[in-house]
Amino acid sequence: MSGMPRSKIGETRERLEALKRDLMDFAEALERQHAALRRLQANWPPGSQQDQALREVQACTATAAAMVQQMGRRMPQIESLFKSAQAELAAEEKEHEQLTALYEVSQVVNSTLDLSEVLNIVMDTIISLTGAERGFLMLLNEETGELDFKVARNMDRETLAGSSFEISRTVVNRVAVEGEPILTTNAQADPRFSAQASVVSYSLRSIFCVPLKV
Repeated sequence: MSGMPRSKIGETRERLEALKRDLMDFAEALERQHAALRRLQANWPPGSQQDQALREVQACTATAAAMVQQMGRRMPQIESLFKSAQAELAAEEKEHEQLTALYEVSQVVNSTLDLSEVLNIVMDTIISLTGAERGFLMLLNEETGELDFKVARNMDRETLAGSSFEISRTVVNRVAVEGEPILTTNAQADPRFSAQASVVSYSLRSIFCVPLKV
């Protein structure tokens, strides 16, 4: 995977913050020096050798102050570029994580004929990638026409007991009938499901239900 390692990202961020502090300190020091030169200049006659020397020093100080100000104005742009690089790295890491997970699943599928083991690993991978608390796989029972639980796992890679099957049959049946996925980040506030008893009784919020077509 290309991109900057996360440790380097943190190190670069610290250096940027240190640079901002140094620029501010330097600007304040130049301002103090400029004020001191003005006070000193008042003690010398205009046009004298000392006065000319002080004016040259003042000019150099003003040039340095202008350079510091210019660097300060560029800092937001540098920070913006850095944040963009961070975002790109995060996207690359997420893509790498997903590809790695898919590869691991394919390795399991190719190495075992145990359907239960394969389905458990697939569900564990889905839960890991989505950050869900739990996940279920339901298959259509051709004899009864009902959807039966085939896999039920939690984020700790444990199989859930039947008493923990907290789902909304309304959502599941709708997805099964329409063949379209459903995603809601707050089911209790979603007008499509807020009145459903299962959503209220189980305090369901984020729901992601996807149909499987073979």
